[in-house]
Amino acid sequence: MKKAVLAALIAAASFQAVGSEYVSDGWYIGADVMSTNASVDINGYDERTTGFALNAGYSFELYENFVIGVEADLAHYGEVDHAYGVTEDFASVGVNIKPKYFIGSSDFYLGAHLGLGYFLYNLETPTVTYNTETDTTLTYGIETGYALNKNWLLNLGYRKASPEFLGVEIDLDTIYGGIEYKF
Repeated sequence: MKKAVLAALIAAASFQAVGSEYVSDGWYIGADVMSTNASVDINGYDERTTGFALNAGYSFELYENFVIGVEADLAHYGEVDHAYGVTEDFASVGVNIKPKYFIGSSDFYLGAHLGLGYFLYNLETPTVTYNTETDTTLTYGIETGYALNKNWLLNLGYRKASPEFLGVEIDLDTIYGGIEYKF
């Protein structure tokens, strides 16, 4: 019985140390799967798309349990197929600041997302393909996650952007989940 308790205490102590091992300076790469609701106030336009994002950045340890990441990302929000052969496509390239606070000495964190995105929009109809429309706008959101060890991190978050294309503002509300690897 004493050996089992001792083994449990050692496991718990090593489990608690993982978060502090992840909180350090270093380069990272990541990938996310995204589910985006694209909506416009005109005519009740409201479509759901599925996409992905890739990111790379560097994390700085500012204080104990507090890290801030500076990253670049490439996101494809997905494609919306409408009736009569009309297709819309959303993508972006962005620069983000992502602070993370690890709660106590645990492996769980709460974070934020603040970025500047260069958004691209394509609209294709059976008769006309519009040139890519672009807009630069702010992105913001929240994130939570769990450090599996000193290198791997799982995340789940929400981010919002409202780029304007063809004179219409489109709200992109995105829920994402992904994985990150720190070198």
